[in-house]
Amino acid sequence: MKLPLFIALLLSAFAAFAQTDYPDPPPFTGVSEAKVKVEANWLLLPMNGGERYNKIKITDADGNTVFAGSVLLADGNAQWHAPVDVSKFKGGEITFSYQTLTKEPSFRQVDELGYTDHSKDRGRPTFHLTPKFGYMGDFCGLVKVGGLWHAYFLFNPYAMTPHEPYFIAHAVSDDLVNWDYKPDVMRPVFSDGAAVYPVAGSAFFDKNNKSGFFDSGSGVILIVEKSDGSTVLVSSEGAELAVLSGLGGKSVGSPSLSYLEKQKLWLVVKCVSSGGSNVVEFYTSRDLSNWKLSGSVAADMPSPTLFETFVSASDTKKYVLWGGGGSYLVGDFDGGNFRSDFPKPARLFYGDARGAQIWQNVPSGRILATARVDQPGDLMRDVGQSFSQSASIPWELRLADTKRGLRLRASVPQEIVGHFGRPEDALGIPQLQFRSNVFSLPEAVGNNFAVVFTFDTSELVGFSLRAGVAKFGYSKISESYEITRIETNKYAIKATDPRPDGFTSAMIFLDTYSAEAFFLDGSAVLFMGDSYLNPEQEIKVGCNGEIFVDKVSRIPINRVSPEQRAKAAQAVVDSVNKK
Repeated sequence: MKLPLFIALLLSAFAAFAQTDYPDPPPFTGVSEAKVKVEANWLLLPMNGGERYNKIKITDADGNTVFAGSVLLADGNAQWHAPVDVSKFKGGEITFSYQTLTKEPSFRQVDELGYTDHSKDRGRPTFHLTPKFGYMGDFCGLVKVGGLWHAYFLFNPYAMTPHEPYFIAHAVSDDLVNWDYKPDVMRPVFSDGAAVYPVAGSAFFDKNNKSGFFDSGSGVILIVEKSDGSTVLVSSEGAELAVLSGLGGKSVGSPSLSYLEKQKLWLVVKCVSSGGSNVVEFYTSRDLSNWKLSGSVAADMPSPTLFETFVSASDTKKYVLWGGGGSYLVGDFDGGNFRSDFPKPARLFYGDARGAQIWQNVPSGRILATARVDQPGDLMRDVGQSFSQSASIPWELRLADTKRGLRLRASVPQEIVGHFGRPEDALGIPQLQFRSNVFSLPEAVGNNFAVVFTFDTSELVGFSLRAGVAKFGYSKISESYEITRIETNKYAIKATDPRPDGFTSAMIFLDTYSAEAFFLDGSAVLFMGDSYLNPEQEIKVGCNGEIFVDKVSRIPINRVSPEQRAKAAQAVVDSVNKK
């Protein structure tokens, strides 16, 4: 007998929780100390996502704080080892204080942090960027330099949920699918027992060295806000270039830095809280030293970025003020004031998108945006993972002149399409028609692929596309997108433009712990941060009213693209020919 949907989902949830190997850890009973003789550059702390957060403190021989924070310290089986730089104390002794565990934690010391291929980890997504371990926060810069894509993001290697202090991590890719981890760009600095660490940032590609910070050519500048309230410019290696002042209060999200060629002005755009509401402020400077407030827009748009782009199929250029949650305004900018064509922000991203930033220095003037997909970190711990949060795939944005006015439209960029495999039928029958029900797709079971649906919405009140515990829906009555997790409605967000009746095509990207639903007309991208590793999860179509499903395709997404395979094969041939 087929179980009711709600009960089946609950059973799958309990099954996911049952995957964990962790009983409830015992409570702490006091504070312990361990004396550690420093014999190498790095002290590796044993971490386990199933442990309680443990308040630790590391001090040098003079009692100065080397590191302090709440960490997932393990006294037994370590899932990963998180490094602390102790190179300054090599040959000496440090004191490690921690809340008492059942036994003393086992430390390791190494002179160099070795390379690990984390793509082989259990449950690691196939085509999304994740932290190597620990917690991934919002982005601090996305930029392409030469043939490599560079992603900078807040990172805590000792936690699985938002916890201070933060680092800025650095990852690189040549195809936006496969990522390598580079050394951290910024780490917490402790003074008088208190930590100063990065809390927000973004990147700017300084073409032709307008800042004068580089010896020659071009370079990457990160604008970073710190926990002490300061704003600094740093290089891509973490060297401090300048301290900025006169930029108002603390940012909501991240500030952005750009250069206005026409006006020969530097521009910082940031969102701040003012009088109980959020405001986007524009600051300008000719020398990166003297800044003035030149304009503002009353809009709740954390992590704002301003960019200029052509309207598709025209010679007209407009400015877009982009917010990190996926909202935007279109208008004109005179170097100080932004005049919006919209009475209020429109929206392109819906759901669990956080801190979405625009990639800098993308060739051919293309606009790409990537968000962090917010995931339930505690549940990631419960299913036995060693990392939490992931990036979305990059989404290519264009400005289109539609019947309802200028709108941003999203599409899958060529870098991701190049990794698509051969589409396979996922419907199992020529066509499908049913009324007010949910239908499972027998040929679309599993994870780490994309599913494309084509269906007629003319006779519907609403519809939903379901993957595991995630459900993406649309209600014609409220004209809202509805995003649900285990039958709990997380979001019901009014659509910028109501969906039209008729045939609709949508695509869902599934990659282990997140799902992204995209309507192929480009009008909306919906995000769900999931937490269940379920290789047997079913893909379903649901409706209120009568639906006609014309076609469903399953598209594998491969780590290695056909072009990369061809290059590798040619390299082998060339090597043989040389011999």
